[in-house]
Amino acid sequence: MEFEPETKKNYEWKISVTIFSNRTILSQLAIGIGIPFGILIVMLIIGRDPDNLIYTGYAFILLAALFIFTYIIILMMYRGKYEVGFALTDQGVHCFTLPEQARKNKKINGLTFVLGVLSRKPAVIGAGMIAETKQSVFVNWKDIRKINYHNKQNTILLKGSPTQTIAVFCYPDNFQKVKEIIEAKTQSEINI
Repeated sequence: MEFEPETKKNYEWKISVTIFSNRTILSQLAIGIGIPFGILIVMLIIGRDPDNLIYTGYAFILLAALFIFTYIIILMMYRGKYEVGFALTDQGVHCFTLPEQARKNKKINGLTFVLGVLSRKPAVIGAGMIAETKQSVFVNWKDIRKINYHNKQNTILLKGSPTQTIAVFCYPDNFQKVKEIIEAKTQSEINI
């Protein structure tokens, strides 16, 4: 475990979270990737031509290859880990990508942006830009509306506005302290 030195008012730590075994990350991936691809698969099934089923098969093979390629890229670039840091301050919760991972993310986000420009696809350009802005996220204590504790995963989900959601990943031995700090800072603001 890698704890950062505490200041009088801040509680800080860094953690490496396994991407493909953490339920919180997997659920976010399912929403971000699974829903659009699920809609695409349903559209392929509904719109298939019985005379040309081979082309529908090719589309499914291409989608499967894309999923496998993405999985391999994540394993190669990130070694299957998400490196993140947290700071609980008097003002709120700060979640930030650690510098080495941030550099990798910046390259991927930049590549996404450039490919979006070259392919003239505004949605891809926007995805690259939005991803870059999420390298560091801060949620003020007063903006937190809902808290979900996932004790078995040592994870706390803090939800503010729809764009303000932070998954606070903890170690088994700092989860309780983080939970107590969050409860103390938010008890007058929300019902947990």
